[in-house]
Amino acid sequence: MKKKINFRYVRTTDNKVKNIESYYSDDYFTQSAYTYNSKLALTSIYMAISAYGTLNDSDCHSYEDYDKNISYFMNQMDFTNAKANDMFNRKPSIDSIGGFFASKKIKHHKEDYTLIAVAIRGGGYEAEWASNFTLGEEGYHQGFYKASDIIIADLNNYILDHHIQAKIKLWITGYSRAGAVANLVAGRLEKESALLNENILLSPENIYAYTFASPAAALLDDDIKNELYQNIFNITNPLDIVSRVVSKEIGFGRFGKEIVLPELLIDNKNLYHNLSNEYKKISKKEYDLTGYCQYKINDKKQKIKQSILLDKIEKIFSKFDRKDYVEIVQDYAREVFSKHNKTDAFNLLSKHINDYIANGNIEFTKEEELYLSILNDNLQAIALAHDSALCIAWMRLEFN
Repeated sequence: MKKKINFRYVRTTDNKVKNIESYYSDDYFTQSAYTYNSKLALTSIYMAISAYGTLNDSDCHSYEDYDKNISYFMNQMDFTNAKANDMFNRKPSIDSIGGFFASKKIKHHKEDYTLIAVAIRGGGYEAEWASNFTLGEEGYHQGFYKASDIIIADLNNYILDHHIQAKIKLWITGYSRAGAVANLVAGRLEKESALLNENILLSPENIYAYTFASPAAALLDDDIKNELYQNIFNITNPLDIVSRVVSKEIGFGRFGKEIVLPELLIDNKNLYHNLSNEYKKISKKEYDLTGYCQYKINDKKQKIKQSILLDKIEKIFSKFDRKDYVEIVQDYAREVFSKHNKTDAFNLLSKHINDYIANGNIEFTKEEELYLSILNDNLQAIALAHDSALCIAWMRLEFN
């Protein structure tokens, strides 16, 4: 049975809440998780963004209120036993991760299941940016893997605390950093079923995982595109640098299936108009991306597709050996994000990397220098492609 629900989106323009009407049904979980469901995908991004922590929301005044929006969202869908982990409602540290759990009883083919929702905090995580930069010298992305350990442990504790047994279904989602962690949690649970409590029964067709704007955290060499993982849907924007910065060029990927949004160019007038209007309704901002990056050669204006520029940047980033990256970037990033706010930490990290390059420690070709210059000059605009309101607008267009 379909139920009307309300999603609260906290706008970054004025910190006011935009209420978005939507729908939810337990029927989303009666088909196999291997079948992509646009309705479930839309509800999943609402759940992922509801799990953001924000002190700017007029209804959230402290870290203790961080779970207010996600609690409200889950309650509307009649989930009970809501529980935020110990890290959700406190000031984030460099290796913390917020996880929120809730559950409800549903029936499928006359059998009883406990549906457990796992929403991972993907916004307002402050010092956890240090974990995003913690790649490690080998293996999976170290920062995201450690965070997935925490979520899996907290999920087991939730199962034990609420005496959940027998057959369960899992609904897992996250945006950006949380998307990377959600991807690892889902992939690891399918790969290593013994990670969960022995008193429950969970089959892969009952793991519903939808991630959004997720960086890559797993290794391509680990058979992560195997059919087993094709119930994990990773929705990405080809113009989004965040989902591409840890790239296939250095051996990284995501468990499961890639759902790549259309490469929106200003040339495509109808689609561009529709998305711009939807984005403005949600965010109260104008959609300024054209799909191109501007630059000059000999004072003559040029442009390059943003997606092509990011392809080039992926290859340039592959010049960093992982061991060198740890010494040059990771260790410094962990230090500055543990001591400074996000803006100051990014400025310090950028200066640190630029100084390292300026000292001749890495050699670039003239062409590579041009692409890096274009990236630097257009970075603010490029970053807009990671805006959660943009992803919501895309998902709403697909659903409607």
